[in-house]
Amino acid sequence: MNDLPVGMDTLLRCTAGPDAGWERRLPPGRHRLGRAVGSPLTVADPALEAHHAIVAVDERGAVTILQTAGRTPLSVDGSPVDGTTRLGPGAVIEIGHSRFEVVASAVEVVDDGAGVPSVFAPVDDTADELERFERDLVRVRSSCRRRYLDDGGPRSVVAGTAEQVLPPTVLGRDGGPVDEATWPHPVAAAVERRCRHDVPVLISVEPDRAIAIVGPHRGAISEHVLGQLRPTRRAAVIVVDSSAAEPFRGVGRPVVVLCRSVDDVPSWCRSVLDVGVTWRGTWQPDAIDEPARVVRLHAAGRPSRPFVGEEVAG
Repeated sequence: MNDLPVGMDTLLRCTAGPDAGWERRLPPGRHRLGRAVGSPLTVADPALEAHHAIVAVDERGAVTILQTAGRTPLSVDGSPVDGTTRLGPGAVIEIGHSRFEVVASAVEVVDDGAGVPSVFAPVDDTADELERFERDLVRVRSSCRRRYLDDGGPRSVVAGTAEQVLPPTVLGRDGGPVDEATWPHPVAAAVERRCRHDVPVLISVEPDRAIAIVGPHRGAISEHVLGQLRPTRRAAVIVVDSSAAEPFRGVGRPVVVLCRSVDDVPSWCRSVLDVGVTWRGTWQPDAIDEPARVVRLHAAGRPSRPFVGEEVAG
């Protein structure tokens, strides 16, 4: 596993769970990750211990993680770990209800300059050609991710993360694109292996679309989603409990309906974000016309803060 480039800022970013959105710089040294207040990497996740793990960065930029307490295991890139584990750029750590990503800040803003990312398919099935093809896939990974993010649009907000394959355009010998349905098995397998990302789940908040947010974290998730909008767009959104939602049907403004269970979702809500206790859930972009289209996600949200009313004369 490659280390982060020398001279780059090493960052740990919380991408999903109760504290999704925070980002911490990791200078060389040892950094405690857990619930303890005052620790360099404090996370308000009840599934973690006060000092659950240690993230260490050496002078060469090598990053490692070691679980030091707690019965809740940690995993790296989907695999459980035991002992000190090396973390490369883009490594995804999952502990309790939270997910974290190791990034080098200067790497993220660099695009491959390829515009629409594309790679040439192997000219034959030799080992050298397959290795060349996989190297090219790794080269355009950041462009694939950036294209996905750029397609979000101005009204898109992040609800969490999901694992998804973002393939580049595969070109044939004539320079034209090869239909994905005709990819040889080695090509399809290499794309599946090299182009799988943890990517943001983007939700578009539109005036003509009602979104139902279901589950025990509905308030925190609504706060996270709407907090990403500009103040003028956020002011146009109606947030209402399911028991009082019917009068807002077809008002021509974005409507977010907070529901305790899927049974409370109004029939006219086209989209449903259903998140359980462990911050894992599903997103249905169109529950009416495409009910089978479901994205499994690890949700993002911030703990709900108590509302303090202020008495105003008159």
